[in-house]
Amino acid sequence: MIEMKAISLLALALVSATFASAEIEKTSVITKKGIELFWWPKIYTPTGWARFQEESQSNGCNMLGPMGSNFDDAPAIIYSRAFYLPNKTERGTIAQFIQEDQAEMKQHMLGAIVREIEATPTKNYKIRTFSVTLSGKAYEQVCYGIEGQYRILFCVSAKSEKDLKKALPVFREILAKYH
Repeated sequence: MIEMKAISLLALALVSATFASAEIEKTSVITKKGIELFWWPKIYTPTGWARFQEESQSNGCNMLGPMGSNFDDAPAIIYSRAFYLPNKTERGTIAQFIQEDQAEMKQHMLGAIVREIEATPTKNYKIRTFSVTLSGKAYEQVCYGIEGQYRILFCVSAKSEKDLKKALPVFREILAKYH
């Protein structure tokens, strides 16, 4: 009887874990450094967009760009990233995640203007959205979330405000379809 109860509890825990965590794409690639592991939120690739495979692996995130463009000349790039943090204390809160990311951003993107904007529609109510503007150099919208054992980040980065506005509907579509 105790064994059956333990098996039932284990099965319930496994099912709960499946529904509680984000859908993370886990990939391993053999490189000059050996086997490298890549984890990123599994996202829908919209029509007219494609993954930049090499750049995704070299940057450790799932990077998409308009078909026909390459990473260097794409007017906008959309990427997703997952940070595996099994320890809840280490994972922290969304507010901590945002604060840490924005502190790093201020170090590397001098002059960046960051402001919170209305959340992008998504099934995940934990995502908060920010707009980042770096006068004349980059325009971004960043979404942060915590799902299961992962901190997740979604970003659209464009070379101009016009390119950002053009890419935002695609970015919102990706977020809306993210599970």
